[in-house]
Amino acid sequence: MFANEAQILSSSHTRQLIAVNSPKEAEWFTANAAQQLASYQSQFKTASDQQRSELLLMMGYYEVLAEVMPHFSLCLPGITFDQRLTLHGTKRTAELINFENGHTASDTVLYLPREGVLFMSDLLFIDFHPYLGDGDPQGQQAALRTLDQMGAKHFIPGHGPLGTRDDLQQLINYIDYCTKIAKALVSEGIGYEDRIAGLKLAERYQSWQLASFFPANISFLCKRLNPTARK
Repeated sequence: MFANEAQILSSSHTRQLIAVNSPKEAEWFTANAAQQLASYQSQFKTASDQQRSELLLMMGYYEVLAEVMPHFSLCLPGITFDQRLTLHGTKRTAELINFENGHTASDTVLYLPREGVLFMSDLLFIDFHPYLGDGDPQGQQAALRTLDQMGAKHFIPGHGPLGTRDDLQQLINYIDYCTKIAKALVSEGIGYEDRIAGLKLAERYQSWQLASFFPANISFLCKRLNPTARK
C-alpha cells in the first residue's frame, strides 16, 4: 500500500512480534474473516441501538479483512529501535518512544515536542472500553503516568476523540476499577465466571463504546490474579 521507497519503522520487539505472529494471524483471518462478517451482519438485524454501534465497528473491521486478506503479503519494518528514536526534519522534530508490556507487549507513541502533541496508539482509549487481555494493565498504567509528565497538551488516542491529560487519568482509574472488581470476585472463591455476566457497569462508563470488552477484561484480570482457580 506504500511507495517502494517508504520505510516502515518500529521497535525491535514489535518487528519480532510481527515476524512470529503475523503469519498465523493472517492464516486465521484469511480462513475466517468472511464468516465473522456474516455473523456480525446477522446479529445486527436484531440488535439494540447501543449494540448496533459496536457491531458496525466489527462489521467494518471484518469487511476490510475479508476483502484484502487474499492479497495480503507480510512486510517487516526496515528500521528498528529499542527504546527511543528521534527524527529531525526540516519543519519539526518527532520522537518515537517504545513502551514494553503495556496495552500489548510493545507499544510505540509518536511525540511532537514543539507542538505538544502525543499520538498515543492503543495505550489510550477515550470513551471506549480498552481491551486489557493482550498486555499488562499495570504496565499500561505506568506508561500513561510517564506520558502524563512529558508536557504534551494534545493526546490523540487509538480509539476516541482528541483528548487531554484528564483522559489519561480516567483510563488509569478505569483499570483500577476493573482490577478492584476482579480482586473481589477472586476473593469470593470459585464460580466467578458466572457472576461476571451479571455485573453492572458503573454509570460513568455506561456511555463508553465497545462495552463487550468490560466482561472480557474482568475475566482476564480474574485469571491473572488467580490462574489456577477452578471456574
